[in-house]
Amino acid sequence: MEKNFFHGSLFDSLETESQHTTNQNLDIDFNEELISKLKSYTLEKYVSDVETFGLENIWKCICRYVLEIDENNKFLNTRNFGEMYEIGLAVKDKQLKKNNGQYYTPEDVAQIMSQWFCQEIGENICDVACGTGKLILTYLDYIGRENAIELIRNGKLYLYDIDETALNICKTIIIKKYGNNLKDKINVVCGDFLSTKIKLPNNCKVISNPPYSNIQQTGRDWMSTAVLNDSSELYAIFMEKIIKNSNSSVIITPYSFISGTKFLSLRKILNRFGGEIYSFDNVPGNIFCGRKHGIFNTNTSNSVRAAITVVRSTDSDGFRLTPLIRFKSSEREDLLQCKTLEKFLSLDKQKISDKKPMFYKSLIPKLKNVKNGKILKTKQL
Repeated sequence: MEKNFFHGSLFDSLETESQHTTNQNLDIDFNEELISKLKSYTLEKYVSDVETFGLENIWKCICRYVLEIDENNKFLNTRNFGEMYEIGLAVKDKQLKKNNGQYYTPEDVAQIMSQWFCQEIGENICDVACGTGKLILTYLDYIGRENAIELIRNGKLYLYDIDETALNICKTIIIKKYGNNLKDKINVVCGDFLSTKIKLPNNCKVISNPPYSNIQQTGRDWMSTAVLNDSSELYAIFMEKIIKNSNSSVIITPYSFISGTKFLSLRKILNRFGGEIYSFDNVPGNIFCGRKHGIFNTNTSNSVRAAITVVRSTDSDGFRLTPLIRFKSSEREDLLQCKTLEKFLSLDKQKISDKKPMFYKSLIPKLKNVKNGKILKTKQL
């Protein structure tokens, strides 16, 4: 089931190709010449096609080809689709990804988020701002093929994004992996998630890596809330809507909401819930270690201090927090394990108050060595 909800807002740049290439839709005819080209498709041909025909048109062709004709294991393979699309976005507009606050979730981060997500309650599974599907695909892998097929067959999988092409890629990968007979069972909602017309299903849990950027222009049918008016941060508004309308959620965002003055209204909402908040410094290593194309020039780092927040509506006792965890890239593999990270959590739960309007520094139990006899360093919040 697919729904489209497009509304004028700061996302308008994702809704048209007109400023880059042709507006015309490709009339796709899988003749021998096109099939032969796609069977020997390369990165160079892909970049050239994006420049000539437009990103949306090329991906309509690729998705149809993979589902209807073949899958080239060397390049045109669903395993490569996420990075291919990222490269295509950079070709389309090197500023677009930065302007819309897109930071792609690395594999190891998706793994730990999926494990925590699996433990939470909620019958309907939602990925908000899913992009090409790194989080939801990792989660489906984690629960196993049979469980994933049953979930999809029962119509309990929901994908949300403003980017129709990214949604189509995500759906294509899922169909290719779990069966073409399930294509009509996936709930795909395309549009501005902050619109009041877009709703989460009842009894749901949400996994999300929302966009991180300042709000320059509000959508005409966004709900006016204190979080919107105070923070002017896109990720905070996503958090508010997700938390208020789900049984549980696992969300990765900047960690600034923990103590920033302009996020006080968001922390007041968090007071109604409970869970855990894992915070990570951005030096010397950082969570978003994946390669960035375009404006990021394949840089392997960025300046975002991140937090993974696990929220439960059934728990109103507050949050256990970690300190701001600082780690070296060489320590990453040992650190990014659920059980290891859970050892950093404070013993006490925190709720804000008039006297303590922010989450305060966490005290953690003494940790044993995580790697090579060295204690991982942490920094107090």
